[in-house]
Order: sequence, then C-alpha cells, then structure tokens
Amino acid sequence: MVRSRPQATRTGRGLHHLLERMPPIAIALVSLLLTGLVALIDFRTGEELSLALIYLVPIAIAAWYGARWMGFVVATIAGIAWVTNELITFPHGDLLILYWNSTVRVLLFLIVTYLLASLREQFLEVSIQASTDPLTGLFNRRYLYERILGELQRARRYNHPLTLICIDVDDFKTINDQHGHVFGDAVLRGVGEVLHGHIRESDVPSRTGGDEFAVLLIETAADEGREAAEKLQRALRVRMMELSPATTFSIGIVTFLEPPHDIDQMFRLADEQLYQAKHQGKNQLIQIVVPAQKATTP
Repeated sequence: MVRSRPQATRTGRGLHHLLERMPPIAIALVSLLLTGLVALIDFRTGEELSLALIYLVPIAIAAWYGARWMGFVVATIAGIAWVTNELITFPHGDLLILYWNSTVRVLLFLIVTYLLASLREQFLEVSIQASTDPLTGLFNRRYLYERILGELQRARRYNHPLTLICIDVDDFKTINDQHGHVFGDAVLRGVGEVLHGHIRESDVPSRTGGDEFAVLLIETAADEGREAAEKLQRALRVRMMELSPATTFSIGIVTFLEPPHDIDQMFRLADEQLYQAKHQGKNQLIQIVVPAQKATTP
C-alpha cells in the first residue's frame, strides 16, 4: 500500500514552519553554519562561558528537521569543534581528563541525536496514521478539511483558483452484495492506487466516505481541473478492467476562480455535480465553474 506523508500547512508562520518547508540540503547547511558559529563563540569566550548546551541547537535542527544521519554528522562535527577548542584553550591541561570529557561530550551529542531522530520518526508515523485511510493509503476526510482550510487562506491572499473533484463508485452496494466485501475492498484499493499515481505531488487525494473520494487540486483553473478529472477517469477505467470491467464512476467537479465562502460551499457544489452525474445515467463527469464575482456568495 502506498502511504502518503502529511505535509505541513503552507500558511504556517514562524521558525518551525520555515524549517519544515526547507529542503534537506538547506537544513544541513543551516546546521553546519550554526555549529561553526557556536564553535567560534566558544573559542572567543574560552573557559569563562560554557556553550555546551548551545551546541545542541544545531544538532537538534539537523536531527529533527533533517534526518538521522544528518544529526549524527552535525553531532560529530560539534564534538570535534568542542575538543579542538579545549585543546587550544588548555594546551597544558590533563590530557586524560580532556579525552574523557571529550568522549562523554561526543557520546552525549550522539545520544541526543538518536533520541530526537527516533522521536521524530514516531511523531511522523502517528501523524500518518491519524491522517490517512488504512485501506487505500489516501488521506482521510479530516486531513483533507485541514488542507482545504489552509489552501483557502492562500487562495484569498494570492487570488488563486481552486478545484475540487468528487468521485463516487457507481452501484458499490451491488458490487459488495454480488462479489463480497473482499472484492469491494480490492476495488477501493484500486481507486487509491489510481489517485496516488495520476495526480500532482501538490494535490490532495482522499477517501471521504465508504465509496466516496475527493481530490483537491491546488492553484488549478477550470480547463486544467477538467483535464485532470478526465485523466483520472481514463486511469480508473483501465484499472477496473483488471478487476471488474462493469465498475464505473460518477465524477463531480467544481472550480472556484475566486476562493469560496467556506468548505461546505465547495463540497455542496461538487456533490451537486456528482448527483447530477448519477441522475444522468452514471459513469458521467460533470463540472461547474464558479465565476470570481459570485464565488464568495454563501
């Protein structure tokens, strides 16, 4: 099963959200630069001011926002920097004590790195479990709503369009009754595979109900939204040929050229198109485009 990693909300502010959005190479550079800065200050202050705990700051950044190996690299460099400063500051000190203290310091840095990296991995695993549907690996309805709230704020700020695609498996109850729930689950997993494999990385695929799915297309206008939906429709048809050729899908699309009033308006209009597709014989794709001057009308 393909599992999605929840993304940080792009509307977030502050240092944490900035670090969350930075690529790994940037995290590594920031951590190394901070380590060098702390080492320089440590050298300038000498024995008068201890910066032992300050070395943990770049180590924590590398281990939490980067990766385990990155944290180990920064921890090792920080340990070497601390030992070098000790050798320069106390050239005639007791070497045995210096080596012992240095070893303890480096081990402390490595242990902190390991604990932070492990905690981060567990945190991400819990986040994934809380935000994804276990059967399909798609995001769940709760996470979709959170992402829509964030994207609505961004769309209002930058005047970007938004498109929501709602997909429903036609006659899914009949499929379960005739072929069993195991087969029905296989159909749902097939839908999840298609949604994972045929959308952009920035889009948000989700399972919103038993046989109901939705895809939020970020910064997507009407033509692009319909093209994406038709692409999904073709891919679903191909995938179902391997499972159940008779399985079809009704699809409703709503595109807001200006951000909608709220989430309920988005889903209400998308569901209306979906139900219209059902009433017109199913296996249909119907789209509505909400003009900019009307998009904020509840």
